[in-house]
Amino acid sequence: MDLATIIGFVVGFGLIITSMAIGAGGLLVFINVPSIMITVGGTIAATLIAFPLEKFLQTIKVVKTTVIFSLPKQEDIIRDIIRYTEVYNKTGARGLETEMEKVKYPFMVKGLELIVSGVKPYKVVQVLQADISNLNERHKVGQNVMTTMGVFAPAMGMVGTLIGLVQMLQTLDDPSAIGGGMAVALLTTFYGALIANLIFLPLATKLKERSTEEKNLRNLIKDGLFAVVSNEGKRFVSDHMVTFLSQSARKKFTQ
Repeated sequence: MDLATIIGFVVGFGLIITSMAIGAGGLLVFINVPSIMITVGGTIAATLIAFPLEKFLQTIKVVKTTVIFSLPKQEDIIRDIIRYTEVYNKTGARGLETEMEKVKYPFMVKGLELIVSGVKPYKVVQVLQADISNLNERHKVGQNVMTTMGVFAPAMGMVGTLIGLVQMLQTLDDPSAIGGGMAVALLTTFYGALIANLIFLPLATKLKERSTEEKNLRNLIKDGLFAVVSNEGKRFVSDHMVTFLSQSARKKFTQ
């Protein structure tokens, strides 16, 4: 699970809700069903107009995966690949079958399956590269959808504000009705700004960063497995894999 995302949501919403609760009127002042319907419902509706349903649902899955599942550490992957090199040099592709049972990262499993199946090295690289490219496209769709929702949310908040102002202006002769119109007018803007800047736009950035991180990890695995099936020596594989690490991580890395 991605702790940074969870912590960010908890701290962000916690601080805002606490500030609302200790203010005059408490939390109930900030709850308005029509405002929620206009902002949240309008944002979802506008997004469905902008994107096919398939891409919208795909984004939900991508975001869920990003938040729930964390990527393996590069250092651990490098150690595994060095071990695979030793196994492959001693026993060939069949020796990697037992190693596959210990692997949890699907991309690594896919690469090992190709090797064990006897696929030629350059074909292994082609298949894994295609997988990386498709991953980038899926993440781009998610980024676009989240960014678009981040744009639509404040806009729908402004729509709600206009609705509230119209309602308020029509009831100026009835002071008791002005409050309801003002609540819709102000709360829709508040809801739009809140969900855009604390949910949609941060998640769009998270998907972008996660896409880069996973792309680098998969390229590491692709190059590493190619080195394994190319019968490269352990020293070469180790030195090559370490180049994927930052300078500080290289100094701390131990096999």
